[in-house]
Amino acid sequence: MKNKLWLAGIILISFMFMQCQQEESDALPHDHQDHAQDHPKIVSVPTKDVPEMSFPEPEEANSPIIDDKKVNETQQIFPESGRAIGNGKTQAFDYVDFDDPIALNWIPDQAKFTFATSPFYIQAVGSVWFHVKENNGNGYNPDFTSDYGHYHLGYQNFVPIFNWTNQTVWKVINGQPILVQPLLEPRTVSSHYGNQWIKIYAYDYNSSQIPFEFWGIKVINGPIQVWMQKLDGSWSKWSSLGEATWSFDYARHVKQILISGVGSDSYTIDNIKVKKP
Repeated sequence: MKNKLWLAGIILISFMFMQCQQEESDALPHDHQDHAQDHPKIVSVPTKDVPEMSFPEPEEANSPIIDDKKVNETQQIFPESGRAIGNGKTQAFDYVDFDDPIALNWIPDQAKFTFATSPFYIQAVGSVWFHVKENNGNGYNPDFTSDYGHYHLGYQNFVPIFNWTNQTVWKVINGQPILVQPLLEPRTVSSHYGNQWIKIYAYDYNSSQIPFEFWGIKVINGPIQVWMQKLDGSWSKWSSLGEATWSFDYARHVKQILISGVGSDSYTIDNIKVKKP
């Protein structure tokens, strides 16, 4: 009888210890690699210093569009600007920099685990809205489209730690875990893989697509290829832009921009410098 009671006590203590360990594990943040097998390309690439470079002259290119009539972005959302200053009304340029809290709030789950799904990122610049989305629409040569259903809005200043149980995101500062407020953290855009195509275009209340001035882009992880449709409908491209902050000496008036990687690896971009027409 004593042996049975002793064995029962050992089992009970072991069970209580395992429960305590589980509760402690649930309360603390977990590294995002715990779920790597669920999604092997969870990406959050902190920014880094890159050189400033002037764009070389682009190459002329054949159009990636095969049917203009089918190239129509029907989803239009008009979020307000989440910036107190720095929009198109107060300065000559603006940066579509993936930091606007109202724009982030339109994305499901605020992209707190980095997944940016439809409607993707839409930022107000004065009276114009810039839409940065996966190019998964009709009318394009299939080689210029992708259908991953998301890209990643990684955290610009740190590698996040995800607690999947409590659905929270943490960062470590001076060795201490700090709860992240997803709407208040600067972000960068990372593709799912190198063959994902991202489209940038602008619209307003009166038109589903309007021209805009394109002045530059920051490539954090690259190289990337950039395709640019000019106002006359023709296309130019840069086949390989490496890691740098690229800028023009003068404005390029464009209708849309398509971006993809050069190789198979994910690419990361930020600070798309634009000006409303």
